[in-house]
Amino acid sequence: MKISVAIALYRGEKFIGEALASILEQSTPPDEIVLCDDSPDEATLEAASTYIVDYPGIVRYFRNKERLGVSANFEKAVTLCTGDLIFLADEDDVWRPDKIARFSAALRDGGGVFSDSLLVDAELTPIGGSHWSTRDFKANELRRMEANPSAQRELFLRRVLPAGHDMAFRAELKSLLLPFPPLANSHDSWIGLAVAMTSKWSIIDDKLTLFRQHADNLSRPDRQGMIARLLDSRRACAAQWNLDFFRFADERLRGEVDDETAVLLLERLAFAEKRAALGRLGFPARLTAAIGLWQSGDYRRFGRGALNAIQDMVLPPR
Repeated sequence: MKISVAIALYRGEKFIGEALASILEQSTPPDEIVLCDDSPDEATLEAASTYIVDYPGIVRYFRNKERLGVSANFEKAVTLCTGDLIFLADEDDVWRPDKIARFSAALRDGGGVFSDSLLVDAELTPIGGSHWSTRDFKANELRRMEANPSAQRELFLRRVLPAGHDMAFRAELKSLLLPFPPLANSHDSWIGLAVAMTSKWSIIDDKLTLFRQHADNLSRPDRQGMIARLLDSRRACAAQWNLDFFRFADERLRGEVDDETAVLLLERLAFAEKRAALGRLGFPARLTAAIGLWQSGDYRRFGRGALNAIQDMVLPPR
């Protein structure tokens, strides 16, 4: 099985050398690493140049003429990958030496595989917690997902768990996955949902990446308190993003899934439409509509239950 690694670069000169070393020194090394650079200067290229020269044909570098943004840059990198199994990697993380070997072994069936990652500071010192813990992913959910693919689909319609830096998928899915949604920072959510809806995720309950946290991260886990998360969600117009995302998902996945899953996707889209519409209502009408969504069970099926219901009543979507 040919292994490809896709890395989207942007001002990655500080850490890209260490990231590349950890990938190239795997117990099962990759066959290619595709670097797509969004940087405005050549500093990242210079930092990676030793690896480009020392690993010809393996480390492949591409410079973007115009900045694409995170998701579109990953899309380009994935498009250029020629392997059977495609890993996504961040420019500032460090991989455990057996990550590729364990991912490859886990992906005997299904479309993709993901694991957890350890949160570390810029010097790779653990700072407490893991990526799964920031997404409230519990062990009982893991067991349910492994035993029941339908439970996996239902969970992914509430929240997408894998992050790009900790996932790999079969290249045969490229025709389904590409192009990514034309939404900011949507690539890992889209891959996560699409694999869960059309195939299944294999899951490794271990931290196989050191997920670096520093001021320049392009991707960072949400370690804020709940109130801060809700306020950030409103400022970012998350309700509209989710509506656009599930419209895209319904259109792309229609005809690719069984009838039961198609109905679930339509119901999830309807929930996104109803939540987005709440922001246009005055308080009495919004309260009535939110109570109706609660009574229907949709907040529990597709969201965070009472937390989202209260959020929509008090902090209406923008």
